[in-house]
Amino acid sequence: MTARPLPALFLSLLLLIGVPAAGAQPLRPLVEEPVPLILKDGRIAEVSIFAVPFITASSEMPAGVEDELREIIARFATDCFLTAQVIGHV
Repeated sequence: MTARPLPALFLSLLLLIGVPAAGAQPLRPLVEEPVPLILKDGRIAEVSIFAVPFITASSEMPAGVEDELREIIARFATDCFLTAQVIGHV
């Protein structure tokens, strides 16, 4: 089977839990360019990975991060958007 480009984006969010509130960091990409991902059926998708900081021992994000996250999701969440994956790290 020949690989066919998939006109869709995967958005993978890596959650970094435990970023101190005093040193609040903005949402940041962990890769400069989207990473290709070959699906089981041979299609190719792109994976974008972002670090999302949280306040230590809380489910709260630092001020402004939630708005940044909304902007990124709005940019990727088109009719071709396949999935979002969240991975937590303590």
